[in-house]
Amino acid sequence: MTPSLRTAHACRAACALLLASAACAAAWHPWLAAAGLGAAAVFAHRAARAGTEHRRRVALARQAELLARPAGPVPVAAPRPCCAFWLLGDGRAHAEECAGARHRPAPSRRQPALPSGSSGRMKVRS
Repeated sequence: MTPSLRTAHACRAACALLLASAACAAAWHPWLAAAGLGAAAVFAHRAARAGTEHRRRVALARQAELLARPAGPVPVAAPRPCCAFWLLGDGRAHAEECAGARHRPAPSRRQPALPSGSSGRMKVRS
């Protein structure tokens, strides 16, 4: 809890107390209620400003924490495509003669591997 959040809580409590006293004062004299409402508005404004300051301080602390952490491992670059089937095959296994075929998993039973020479596109019969 930052000091700004404590200030925001205290101002909200004072605002609630002033609103309650303004409601009670309205029964006796409306001018007393107006003064209480004005003071409550000042405390509400201060509570909003303190809440904003709290969120700013928390964000700066998180940013400083992230910057203080050591850098993670270097990301591994994706391998270069070895054939057109890699680009168009949606991750399915390559043809047998492809150099990247030995690094890919076996084809699933639902998606049979396409024969070599096919581009993976469906032919439309007319």
